[in-house]
Amino acid sequence: LTLAFRLRVRSFPWRRGFLISYAALVSHIFLDLITSYGTQILNPLTRKKFSLDWVFIIDPYLTSLLLAGAIAALWSAGRGRTVAALCLGLAAAYILLCAFYHHQAMRLAQLTMQVSPANVVTRPRTGKSAFTHSLITLARACAVSLSMSSSRDSAARDSRAGRKLLLCDACRNDPSSGGR
Repeated sequence: LTLAFRLRVRSFPWRRGFLISYAALVSHIFLDLITSYGTQILNPLTRKKFSLDWVFIIDPYLTSLLLAGAIAALWSAGRGRTVAALCLGLAAAYILLCAFYHHQAMRLAQLTMQVSPANVVTRPRTGKSAFTHSLITLARACAVSLSMSSSRDSAARDSRAGRKLLLCDACRNDPSSGGR
């Protein structure tokens, strides 16, 4: 990428182009890591996917903020940079909010169901804000907890057997699953 800029614009500094390319690479890996799909950041060494499950694969709110900032930066040099910086700040705040709500949902699931956090998985859905997703996840965690109150031993047994408790829309649609 830096070489392409260098060939197209002769006055483009090499170091600046390298830093821009490096920032783009690191931000791309980070944005893949926060999705529910995850990424294989250690691919040559292992095929394991790493995921933080903070946002859905294609989050319309995050994508809209980043796209609006990019369009504003390209549209106008002066005001566009200000709008782009604002959009980038809002996107960062949105990611942090998603992380906070994800942490809260995981903690509530751990406390109410008495299972290890490693055995609980939340899956964000597209079209829902972080706040809506967290409220739905928390409500389902409470509902699953109430339905499992008589079977806490089976939840602990499932946890020891390596099964994961999944907090998602499938739990609502399949009452026989008991949240698993």
